[in-house]
Amino acid sequence: MKNIIIFFIFSILLIATNSESCGKRSYHWEYQNWGECSGECGVQYRRVDCVSCDGTVSDSSLCSNIPKEKDSQPCNLIFTWETSEWRNVGGCRRGGKFRTGPRRCKFKRDIYCKKCGVNAPIYECEGFAGEKPSIDKRDRV
Repeated sequence: MKNIIIFFIFSILLIATNSESCGKRSYHWEYQNWGECSGECGVQYRRVDCVSCDGTVSDSSLCSNIPKEKDSQPCNLIFTWETSEWRNVGGCRRGGKFRTGPRRCKFKRDIYCKKCGVNAPIYECEGFAGEKPSIDKRDRV
């Protein structure tokens, strides 16, 4: 009986010591490595667990007051440029020294950034979709 009481007291002390060593922040988010990408324009996932200071995976509600990083992200994104047809915006004039050459006019077109086939802001394609197409030109008509 004496051994049981000593073991019980030792167990209580051990539990108290472990919970004190955890400090105020006894739970945290633990992040696994990112998984494989699901393909072109895909998604990859990682496991995120709420873990107690002793390493036990716990209910995520215990970490609800702690900011959590994302557990999924896009991957293998494909950026492309698309353009509208050229449209004449006027400004036509004759070329050559005596202005007798062919007429040259101003043309414009719109450019679009596509991320995985969906419209995206232009800045998202810059640096990823190759050379940005021109939007202005002068050409003969």
